Amino acid sequence: MKKILKLDYLLLLPLFITCTLGIIMMYSASSIVAVQHYGYNSRHFVDSQLTKLLLGTIGLIICALLPYEIWKKRIVSICIMIGGIFLLIMVLWKGKVVNNAQSWIFGIQPAEFLKLGTILVTARFFALRQEQTKNNWSGIVKLLFFLATIFFLIFKQPNLGSALLILGIGFSIFLCSGININLLIKRTTIGSILWLPILYYLIQYSLSAVQKTRITTIFNPFLDAQGNGYQLVNSFIAIGSGGITGRGFGNSIQKTGYLPEPHTDFIMAIVSEELGFIGVFILLVGVLTIVLRSLKIAQLCVDPFGSFIAIGIGCMIGMQSVVNLGGITGLFPLTGTPFPFVSFGGSSLMVNLIAIGILLNISIFNKIRHSPF
Repeated sequence: MKKILKLDYLLLLPLFITCTLGIIMMYSASSIVAVQHYGYNSRHFVDSQLTKLLLGTIGLIICALLPYEIWKKRIVSICIMIGGIFLLIMVLWKGKVVNNAQSWIFGIQPAEFLKLGTILVTARFFALRQEQTKNNWSGIVKLLFFLATIFFLIFKQPNLGSALLILGIGFSIFLCSGININLLIKRTTIGSILWLPILYYLIQYSLSAVQKTRITTIFNPFLDAQGNGYQLVNSFIAIGSGGITGRGFGNSIQKTGYLPEPHTDFIMAIVSEELGFIGVFILLVGVLTIVLRSLKIAQLCVDPFGSFIAIGIGCMIGMQSVVNLGGITGLFPLTGTPFPFVSFGGSSLMVNLIAIGILLNISIFNKIRHSPF
């Protein structure tokens, strides 16, 4: 009962609002596509999302009750690293191809779970490093090797968005760890030079035709509005036609066949069209509140391990939001990154909910006051 009273409602309230509005918009955005692909079952995608929401909520509750220190055990990090790399290799070997990416196996996307796995492994490393009296550069090399390995395996799917997000999450914790940046620059300069040929190879020969097209299309999608720029142009139309209040719930025109996959990457464009600036603003405030609360928990947490986890989770949710919105507005290339708690995608939703559960536990066990930001 005491734990329930200590729950961080500044985290739970925006989560509830965002997930509720997300499910409502999921039904609206996906109903026509569901009928086209699954007969008269307009609820196919929303029912699937509700199932994942239920599973994710169970995971949230378990992680909120489970002491977060358990993730600091060495065996947990070893299992995450070995298990994660094994699953990524299995994906490349026996994975299911969807939308030109071989990212699925056993009905899940391992890359999504490895985002949280990266947070836990990286947080543990830097928390232990702060307890040591000397810098453990060999440990940093091992950590960087792990990050580079999963980056390469996810990149080969190809899933550039998730690969870059994992690097970004790890780097965010890296920067907040108090490491000597000047010394880091000196020690990594030679390593960076050695990596240049590998980076050149990845860009020149490993990017798929679809990825290269997505990068070049953002400069002016209207030059090929019926071809490579089709998705982006119709996203612009959806966003621009919504105005302040939108066309009204269920009244989107772009979801009727003009905008492919309106319930996944482009769901925020449909939100803008149907609910206008007001609907988008509500969702953005909800996600931003979660991110800011995560960073506040990190600031007030007395344990470095919990603090690093909170930083990583906040950055994970924030980066996904920025990359998704950047993609549908033409600021970034389209990467297939879902908008947290709103876009269709069971793996992403479950991982984000589990992450919130860990955050709640950090807040409870460190007796963080429920003060405003």
